[in-house]
Formats: sequence, structure tokens, C-alpha cells
Amino acid sequence: MSNINDVKNIMELDRWFPMCDVGEIGEDYIHLISWNEDIPKTDFDTIAELIANDGYDVSAFELLEIPHPKVFCFGNEEKGEYFDVVKFFDDKWQFSYIENGSNKLAHSIEEAIMKNEWLK
Repeated sequence: MSNINDVKNIMELDRWFPMCDVGEIGEDYIHLISWNEDIPKTDFDTIAELIANDGYDVSAFELLEIPHPKVFCFGNEEKGEYFDVVKFFDDKWQFSYIENGSNKLAHSIEEAIMKNEWLK
């Protein structure tokens, strides 16, 4: 199980992101260059809370990329386990997995990992 501070650590909220699309980290936002859009840091808190409340042990995971302002991709590359948190449906952050190249909703991190087809 992961608590909210553990999740925030894997999201590297207070450090530079090793992602090419992040152009600027402001006090209350992160700017994505290719989308020319800011992601409020409150979204990071909401995502961290969602992941922590799920109860899945994400201590070996990391935030791999933010390919879109409404898609956060997490992974444990050593185990080949991946899941996304997206805000495409019902305007709320939810777990997701890739199936046939598209994001599909999952009820939990475990379900998203089990059903995910990305890199399999």
C-alpha cells in the first residue's frame, strides 16, 4: 500500500521532470510545451490521492510521461507493469489502460495493469 506522500514522491512534484515535454515548473502549474497548456499542481494532488486511495503498492513505479494534459503514464519498468490516470471521461481523474491503441477505463490500478496491452 502507498500513502499519498509516497505517491507524490514517485510523481517527483518538487523536482525537475525527466520528460521532454515539460517546459516550465511554476509555483502552481507545470507547462507542457507541445500542448502550450498548463497543468495545475492541484491536479497532481488529486491524482496522488486517487492512487494512494486505491491501495495498490506503487512504491516501485514512477511517472514516466505526461503525453497530454489529461494523461499521466505510470510504470514499473522492471516488472513491465503500466497504468495511466486520465481525465477524458466524466471530467474526473480515473485509472486507465491501453487496449487497441486507445485508453479504456479501469476501476483499479490492478485492473489497469492486468488489461494493459502497452509494451506486451
